[in-house]
Amino acid sequence: MLVQTVAQLTGTALGMLLRRPAVACLATIVFPMGTWLLLSSVQSFHPAQAWLAPYATARILLSGQMTLLTWTQWIVVLLIWGVTLNTAAATWLKRRRQLWQSPRTA
Repeated sequence: MLVQTVAQLTGTALGMLLRRPAVACLATIVFPMGTWLLLSSVQSFHPAQAWLAPYATARILLSGQMTLLTWTQWIVVLLIWGVTLNTAAATWLKRRRQLWQSPRTA
C-alpha cells in the first residue's frame, strides 16, 4: 500500500500538470524510472537513489528490511514525489485559473 501511495500521488500530480491523459500516464512511468536510471548511470549518484527515486525506495520497502534510515528515505521520497509535486501542480492550476478569471483589458 505504501508503494502504491507514492505511485498514485505521482500520477495525480502529473495528471494535473500535463493536460493530456496519455502523456500523463506515460510520464508517471518515465519520469520516476528516468530519475532512477539517471542516478544509477553515475557511480557517485548511487547513494542518492534511495533518497530521490521511488523505484529504489520501493525495492527496499518491498524487501521487508525496514530500518529507521529506510523509513526516513521513504518519507523523503513521499514528500518529494507525493507532496511537493502535488503542491506544485495545485499551485500551477490555481494561478492558471486566476489568469483566466482576471478581467482582460483591451
